Amino acid sequence: MQNESKQQELMLQEAQMDLQRYQIDQDNQTKIAVAQINAYRGTEKLDQDQNGIPDPVEIGKQAIEQQKINQEAYNKRYEAK
Repeated sequence: MQNESKQQELMLQEAQMDLQRYQIDQDNQTKIAVAQINAYRGTEKLDQDQNGIPDPVEIGKQAIEQQKINQEAYNKRYEAK
């Protein structure tokens, strides 16, 4: 009984640590995305590749896709545990 309780407590602590790491990673990704957006502020009308989509919008879409990929990878790791 006591071993099971300790094991459950350790599992809970590990899950909390995983959640904290995930939150930190997401905060960092958000900060990076904000920095990228701020770097391109005022350039909304630029379209260097002439594809009709402003380049900052393309960068934002790429950042969102990367966040989705990272979240899916985290979910798979979390489910595997």
